[in-house]
Amino acid sequence: MKIIGITGGIGAGKSTVSAEFKELGAKVIDADAISRSITTKEGQAYGEIVNYFGESILSGNGEINRKALAEIVFSNKDKLDALNEITHKHIFNKMQEEINASSEGIVVLDVPLLFSDDFKIPCDIKIAVLADENLRIERAMKRDGMVYEEVVKRIENQMTNEEYMSLADIYIWNNDLEETKKQVREIYESMRR
Repeated sequence: MKIIGITGGIGAGKSTVSAEFKELGAKVIDADAISRSITTKEGQAYGEIVNYFGESILSGNGEINRKALAEIVFSNKDKLDALNEITHKHIFNKMQEEINASSEGIVVLDVPLLFSDDFKIPCDIKIAVLADENLRIERAMKRDGMVYEEVVKRIENQMTNEEYMSLADIYIWNNDLEETKKQVREIYESMRR
């Protein structure tokens, strides 16, 4: 089994690249999807998050209001670090369980924080997905219904393209979908050898 780690900032197109790998036959494990599942009322991280941030982050149905929580953590680095400390252990353990249960030859880990110190899952190759900032802002506004300032604040809390490039084994510029698909196919074929 070969493990590919994929990362990139908001709106860069990690999901697009992961979907293309899935289309080619890889198993994709999405850290954001796991994050959503562990923060539901039944999730492993729910109690810890509510204890730390208080009940003001809850919606009327008792679920965590992700938008309210995001507004808190993306304007306060210490609170973002605290949220990451609570959730990462659960996310990464679940990812490892899914890797262990996989029978596919290539497993893709879609992980926003692939280069964080607490991400310990070894990858055969680490890929950064990059895109021009204006395009990233446009995508995130369209996909998430965020306003311009919210997206810019998130981008400012993330690594720059240059930082991603310096840490990645390979980087994919995702400004043009057909070119992106071509790069993904080439990487996939080389990993199958």
